[in-house]
Amino acid sequence: MYISMFYFGVLAYRYQWLDKLELKHAFYGILMWIIAMSFIRPIASGYGYDADMVTCGFTVIGMSMFLLYCFKELCNTKGRWSSMLTRTAFAAYVVQLYPMKLIADFYQSFMTQTPLVNFVVIAIPSVIGSFAIGYLICKTPILKRIF
Repeated sequence: MYISMFYFGVLAYRYQWLDKLELKHAFYGILMWIIAMSFIRPIASGYGYDADMVTCGFTVIGMSMFLLYCFKELCNTKGRWSSMLTRTAFAAYVVQLYPMKLIADFYQSFMTQTPLVNFVVIAIPSVIGSFAIGYLICKTPILKRIF
């Protein structure tokens, strides 16, 4: 799944798909998600299928189109931070499991029954740690050529 998403990301960059994304695509994307949740999910449950599995593709594609359009319109600026984060994104992606595992192991004894709290406490430091390690990797002369 990750390899295919990376491949589609490369295709999207090569063919400038994000530049061609318009409001109508975002509307159709969120509409596709709403229809899947309202109609396909109950039908799948009625036939004994795993409703999340059946609607997962609609959710991913629909919400991704909507969110990509929103971020394109609201957050499409170039600055020092965005350039640095863009440069280190692939390295951060490769090493993301190490800071996440380290933080999750440390936090495990303090976990609450509220999943949102656990997510925030683990996700935010993990993302920061991943990009920090990715930044260091991209500054290393030998690894700079790879990443």
